[in-house]
Amino acid sequence: MLNLAKHNSERDYLLLLLMRYGLRCGEIVGWRGLPGIRIEDIRDDGVWVKGKGYARGIVQDRLVVIPKEVIRGLRRYVTQTLVAHFQEHHEDKLFPISAVRAEQIVKRYAKNAGIDDWARVGPHRLRAFFATDAKDKGLDAFTIRDLMRNKNITTMEELASG
Repeated sequence: MLNLAKHNSERDYLLLLLMRYGLRCGEIVGWRGLPGIRIEDIRDDGVWVKGKGYARGIVQDRLVVIPKEVIRGLRRYVTQTLVAHFQEHHEDKLFPISAVRAEQIVKRYAKNAGIDDWARVGPHRLRAFFATDAKDKGLDAFTIRDLMRNKNITTMEELASG
C-alpha cells in the first residue's frame, strides 16, 4: 500500500505513513472536535498531536516521535504542495480532507495492493500494525500503550493481536 501511494500521491503516502506510525485518523485530519495536524505542529523530531480529550478541554497534546525522513517529507509537502492552498483558503491543516475521505483513501490503496479483505482495512488497521510491529520488536505492553497514547492496556493488546 505504501509503495503504491509513494508513487501515486505524496499526500496519500504521508497520510498512510502517519497512520502506520500509530497516529489516529482524527489526530491527523481532524474529527469530532480534533483540529488535525497543523503546519506549526511539525517539529524537528516529530509531530505534536491533539488527543481524544482535546474537544472536551482536556489537554492531550503530545509529541509523537517520527523518523527524520518523514519529517523532511512533511516539510517538503508543505512547501511544494500546500503553500498556495493555505494562502488561498487561509487554512493551516496539513491534510485538508475529512476523516471519511481519509478512510476511502486507505481502502482504495488496500484494494489496489491486492489485499484480500481490503474492505476491512481502514486507518485503525494501519494503526494496529504499529502495535504489532512494536510487540514483535519486544516492547512491553505498557510501553506500546504509551507510544500509542492509549489509556487502557486492553485496547493496546487488542490492537496488537488484531
